[in-house]
Amino acid sequence: MALSECLLVKTGPEIALKSSYVRRDFIRRLENNLHDSARNNSIKIAKIERSGGRLFLYSEELDNLQKIIANVFGVQSYAKVVVNDFTNLEDICAQGVEFVKSDLKKQKTFAIRAARSGTHKITSKEIEIAVGDAVRTKFGLKVNLSKPEYVLNIELREKKSYLYSSKKPGLVGLPLGTAGAVAIFCSEKNESLLAAFLMMRRGCRSVMFSKNAKLARECAEKLQRFNSSFSVEYFSIDEFGKAKTKNKIGGVVFSKNEKPQVAKELAVLYPLQFYPAELKKQKLEIINS
Repeated sequence: MALSECLLVKTGPEIALKSSYVRRDFIRRLENNLHDSARNNSIKIAKIERSGGRLFLYSEELDNLQKIIANVFGVQSYAKVVVNDFTNLEDICAQGVEFVKSDLKKQKTFAIRAARSGTHKITSKEIEIAVGDAVRTKFGLKVNLSKPEYVLNIELREKKSYLYSSKKPGLVGLPLGTAGAVAIFCSEKNESLLAAFLMMRRGCRSVMFSKNAKLARECAEKLQRFNSSFSVEYFSIDEFGKAKTKNKIGGVVFSKNEKPQVAKELAVLYPLQFYPAELKKQKLEIINS
């Protein structure tokens, strides 16, 4: 019998490249962003457990929480998982069969993907073989390791198993707030939104400014759902000096090759220079969804 369900969140691969101190700090920021995003949408996360590059989120509203996680930077992927205790390989086989029984639809081929963290007397390959044999015998499915119609993922973390069959991609990047603040000069809406999105993906808190105050406001409102712990501020170009001091702005971002006088003495960034058209289209679909 399953102990519970939770969301397994795999952190962005760039986080793993940081030193242990910086990695802890980034994970802490990501946890705070997840809590803030949930709270802003009236969802409570009961607890978050850490294990390597994984976060396990427990809540009574997992389905709604998944929609929130989709907008949080620093997440590689996320999945709703079934959590069990186990003592031996036989337990894991029984749990795998039970999971597939409740989850399988009309698929005819399958594969088992196993991963472990901690000390175990069994290997990941042994788990895949044993559970695969149990599933094949019970349901008459055929094994297809290269292009399976159904995949059962099993992760072991010490004495707990986590089972899931599908996962969703996250925004990846770095947790928002792990880098400094930048000001986005809004000239053309979609281009400005994309430039801001790419900077936020690098962990930068973004504020919007423009000669057209309405455009700056529209861009800020559009990006707010990606800003878990911060309010996206906006201001006119005439207010730049005051906003620069208030927000501790360290750089100015432009979507086009331009440089208004206000950018003097600040780092100037052009994130869309040489950015592939196909990737632009993909990111704009996310922003405008």
